[in-house]
This record gives sequence, C-alpha cells and structure tokens, in this order.
Amino acid sequence: MIVSRDFWPHAAAIGTGLFKLAKDLACYGETSVVTMSHSKEEIKQQSGKCNFLIAKPLTHSGSKIILRVFEMGYFVLLLIFSLVLKRPSNVYVTTNPPILIPFVVALYTFLFNKSFTYHIQDIHPEASTLIFKLPRSLVVLLKKIDTWSLNQAKTVITLTEEMKSTLVDRGCIRPIFLLANPSDQSNFSKVEKISGVVYAGNAGRLQNMDIVIPAIEQYLSDGGGLSFAFIGGGVYASEITRLANTYSKIKYFGKVDGSTALSISAKYAWGLLPINGEVLRYAYPSKVPSYLSAGCRLICCTDPDSSLAQWIKKNNLGVCASQDQTSLIDAFRHVESISQRDSNFSGYFISTSDFSSTLSSIVRA
Repeated sequence: MIVSRDFWPHAAAIGTGLFKLAKDLACYGETSVVTMSHSKEEIKQQSGKCNFLIAKPLTHSGSKIILRVFEMGYFVLLLIFSLVLKRPSNVYVTTNPPILIPFVVALYTFLFNKSFTYHIQDIHPEASTLIFKLPRSLVVLLKKIDTWSLNQAKTVITLTEEMKSTLVDRGCIRPIFLLANPSDQSNFSKVEKISGVVYAGNAGRLQNMDIVIPAIEQYLSDGGGLSFAFIGGGVYASEITRLANTYSKIKYFGKVDGSTALSISAKYAWGLLPINGEVLRYAYPSKVPSYLSAGCRLICCTDPDSSLAQWIKKNNLGVCASQDQTSLIDAFRHVESISQRDSNFSGYFISTSDFSSTLSSIVRA
C-alpha cells in the first residue's frame, strides 16, 4: 500500500514517480494507493492493476491551518478504513501529511506485525516551528510520537545528509537511505531562454526575501541588465507587486497552476533559489527539481557550506551566494556576464523511472 496525500497528476515529477512505483509494485502483488485528488476519474483510467482509494481534497496552498487540521483528520479516517479493508503486509508512507498519518501506519504495523517504509520529505514538527509558534510541550510530544514511528519503520528514506543527521540526532536507529526527488526534463525545457531570473514558489521569511528584494532593487538601480519574474504568493507578495510596478524588468504573475508555473519558468535562463540555511536541516526546497525540469540554471542564496550549495557547485548547476545582499548582487552581475557569453545548459535530470525503480527496490527489500 502507498499512502500520500498528493499524487499524479498534480504533484509534479514526484507524483509521476509514485504512480510508476505503484504500477511496479503491482507486478509483485496486490497494490493499493490511498490519496486525495480532484482527478479521480483520470487516475482510475490509468490505474492498471492498482487499487485506488481517493478522497476529494478540502484545502489548497493558501488554506487556513484549522482547515488543514480538519482535512488531516478526514484523511486519517480514510487511511484507517483502507488499512482495515486491505490489510496490507507492506506499506509505503510519506510525510504528506506529516506525523499523524505515519503514526497511524506505524501503529498498524506494530499491532499486526507488518512492515512499512517511511519516506521523509520534510522533518516535522521541527520544520513547522520555523513557520508557526508552537507550545514547547506540544513540540516535545510530537517529536516523541514521530521518533517512535521512525523506529517502527523497516527502512527510512530522506533527501540530504543534513536531514539524515537531524533524524539520527533525534533518535532514529533505523537504516536511512538518501534518495533525491526526480526532475524529469519537461517539454518546456528547450524553449528559447530570456536572459533573466525566475522565482517560483512561496515568497516568505524562510525564503530569504528580506535579502532578495533589496538586492534586486539595488542591482536594477545600478543598471543591471537581467530581467526578473516572480510566480506565487506569500507574505512578501505586496513588496513584489511594488517592485513590478516600479521596474519594467520585473514581472509578477501571482499564483498560477503547476503547469503554467513550469511553462513560465522555462522561458528564463536562471531559477532563483533563496533558502534560509536553518531550513535545510529539516527540509529541501521543492523548487530544485521544478527549475531543473524547466531547464533553468540555479542561483542559490543560502549557507555556502550546506549540502545544497555544495551539490550545485559539484554538478556545475549554477552559482551560490551567501545569505547577504552584497553577495547576491555579485551573483546577479556574474550571471549577467555568463548569460551574455553562453546560454546553453544541458541540464541535470533524475528521471521518474530511475526514482521509482530505486524506491521500489528499497520498499520490496
């Protein structure tokens, strides 16, 4: 059984990877998928031998926290029903949603002597505390619950060395595999590129927007030649709107669907990747595979010693700036000189097929 709130066709490359995982596992025995989607009929038409238990989502990216909590409870009930109905011997679960859903799976496998694989895309409650102020007692309790779930798993999967270290420090004693999320080459990636920079995603405090916005202003005020595009919402949306109204080289598209965001991103040579270094201990920016799928090089603004910055340098995927305004402006100037000389970029892609094949091997081991 596969348990993930988000799934194909709405979860970008990873959703496709999970769909391929389901079809692969179905070759070895009965496979069920518990998920939420507005595309129930489309999924079932492509389901093959897989059984799908699909609920309609109640929230979106801009929904209030209380509605998200209600939806999680709704998904828990669907999961419990599915576990009782199907009695799977092996379960794959993601942190989507976190803590409670993996705990239900862990409790099921503990009580009925089954096994499960725990795929951690974000580490909670730690990642949540960077956004919300939670009571310390609640954070301690949630950590204990999730650590228990971790140690009931047959195998744990996460994304980076920093995240693995966080899990070990928290008390995880299970084997931990590192597996990068897929970034298949999109149909948009080969379009002619604008000599400019796109930012697609939430414009919030954790995305170093307090550095990005004044850096772009200063760069353009000094005569910088790059153009900029912003996609998405967030607490800095009004500041981005002000920039777009002030500078002709800045466009703001607001919130759009995933396909539109990908097609806009693919028009630009560079993808902006600002992320607070502290966040990388608990999460990995989902923009990375999206930018790579669009054929964008990366301008990273984070801790230069982080595994993300080192990975970008090692694979020649772009440039890295420190978390300060001067360093980011210097990166824009460097990028402008590169764009004038060479706009070719072969890309870096981890196919959904390779992702699902590796995942299948780990789950079936």
